[in-house]
Amino acid sequence: MTDMNILFVASVVHEKLLIEILKTQPRYYGIQGQYFMRLMLLGLKANGVKVNVLSNNLAYRYWHSKRGERHCVLEEGIGYNYFFRKQRGGYLHLLLRIIRFIKLWKNKLEKYNSAILCDGLNFTLLLSCFLCKIFFNIRVTVFVTDMPRYLSMGFLSRIKSSLQEYIIRQMDAFVTLTNYMDADLNPNHKPSVVIEGMVDVRAKCESNKGRRREKVCMYSGSIHKIYGIKKLLDSFLAMNNTDYILEIYGDGDYRAELVELAAKHDRIIYKGLVSRDVIVARQKQVALLINPRPSSYDYTQYSFPSKIMEYMLSGTPVLTTKLPGIPAEYDKYLYYFEDESIEAMANKMSEVLSMDYTECLRKASEAQSYVMNEKNNFLQMKKLLSIILILVALLQISLTSAFATASVSFEMQNADMKPNRLFSVALSANSGNRLSAATFEFTYDADYIEFRKVKAVNNGSKIQVNKKSGKVKVVFLNSEGQNISGGSDVLTLDFKTIKEGTAYIDFTVNQCVDSDVNFMDVGSCTASCIRIYKNASGTVSGGSSSSSNKNSTQATGKGGKSKHPTEPTTVNASDDEYIDYNPIKDRQIKFFLAGMGITAGCLAILAVAYAIGKKSAQKKAEKEKNHNDNTLENKTSDD
Repeated sequence: MTDMNILFVASVVHEKLLIEILKTQPRYYGIQGQYFMRLMLLGLKANGVKVNVLSNNLAYRYWHSKRGERHCVLEEGIGYNYFFRKQRGGYLHLLLRIIRFIKLWKNKLEKYNSAILCDGLNFTLLLSCFLCKIFFNIRVTVFVTDMPRYLSMGFLSRIKSSLQEYIIRQMDAFVTLTNYMDADLNPNHKPSVVIEGMVDVRAKCESNKGRRREKVCMYSGSIHKIYGIKKLLDSFLAMNNTDYILEIYGDGDYRAELVELAAKHDRIIYKGLVSRDVIVARQKQVALLINPRPSSYDYTQYSFPSKIMEYMLSGTPVLTTKLPGIPAEYDKYLYYFEDESIEAMANKMSEVLSMDYTECLRKASEAQSYVMNEKNNFLQMKKLLSIILILVALLQISLTSAFATASVSFEMQNADMKPNRLFSVALSANSGNRLSAATFEFTYDADYIEFRKVKAVNNGSKIQVNKKSGKVKVVFLNSEGQNISGGSDVLTLDFKTIKEGTAYIDFTVNQCVDSDVNFMDVGSCTASCIRIYKNASGTVSGGSSSSSNKNSTQATGKGGKSKHPTEPTTVNASDDEYIDYNPIKDRQIKFFLAGMGITAGCLAILAVAYAIGKKSAQKKAEKEKNHNDNTLENKTSDD
């Protein structure tokens, strides 16, 4: 990846400026977003990527220069380009300048592997990238750390968030926090990766062996009612373990009530806003770290609290609500509130605090190792780069090749299995060209079989998996290309049988790319038939077929959809069966322009209504003034 160039389009600042901001504005609410994006930048840099940042710095008032200028800063090998809104020209001028910069950057690196990574929550930058995508055929990967709909307040803000989510859905690839967010924003199953969070690969992890139990529980983060801070306080005060205290760090709309409550109860200590270094150090000293965010709100399925990662990295036991956005792989490292009533939360805290502390520290140590070894920013950004690699390949194809140069066929194994048995089936591919990239979506009957895992057969191959009940999406990557001449297994999928019956594992294949960065047309695709009965032989058969699709002629890079083994095995996909990576179509442009027109119309109506209201108020005030003057005049005459 050393020849990869990425333009990181987001309102992120370099570390020196961030320190300055925090000195002058300790209640800077964008701090968590800044930390997350900086981890992304450092992770990309650690993977050998050349990174440049384009930022419309929201903290321009902290820059000691004139507004309306562009500033360039180089820090840790990353170039930061700051654009500011001029006092004259406003956002339109800023938008045009950003678009021009993106176009010049892309033209300069046209012969290199280059990609754009955009923050989906910054509307100005998102719109700029979207327009560049439409008019200049630039591929854009968007990362989304929150759903815009839950950040909107008021009528106009909701219109803006709806337009924002529409634009996000038009992008070429996605980075999201949860599977729910990916399903919502990526309905067409374009390349995507779920990165719920990350830790700094450079972090120094201290062993928790021999750590003594300090009778302190701790919460750090936003102190908002919606995040369950009030319920945490009520349940803690109701807990039987009265010798423990609760320390709270942070700021939010519950601050005033928290200060008042802390004054009444010695067991509640409010520390306010402190530096990140102080919080990290304190997390390693307390007995228990708590996240009380309620799981009942709709927004929780789209979120993964960043504090979970920070908590786990500390080596201190973590107790949290079971949020829908927390993947199942975290379950063995965390303690959960099974019930979120005050009484149940109090009982659960008391239960965890009464456990053998050595065992608690062992679990916490495993959690620390897990996030450090599996969720560091180097590995998480490597996942992201695998998705970007597909986009780079597709862009090169669109510039160099109008037709696919080869055909590839796929076949899955069949199986005869008894109920309640584990089994594996392989997906084989066959082509004269080497397979370098492809996206698969497997569907199965969850009533009969239960999905466990999927893995690449070839050691040189990488996969990214996105799964939910009855459906598994897999992105396959092999930078050198896997040799599938004569038939070769590409993936193996592990399942468990549930009950007797017949289940099919169907699949669709999209955007196959060979090692020469050319599309491969998908020919025959054969699904897997799983027969489940008591006297089954327990055998797996088929796959690695040497047959190919002889009917495929002038290929166009279309995808393929599997057929059951008893049905004809050759299929030519229709246009709606594959992902369209071409620039946005005319119909979509019309929708976008219509949305912009509706927004402008609403603003105009509001402006007219305001003007009419203001004029009416002026007339009324003038009328009252004249009436008062006449009354005064008459009274004076009478006197």
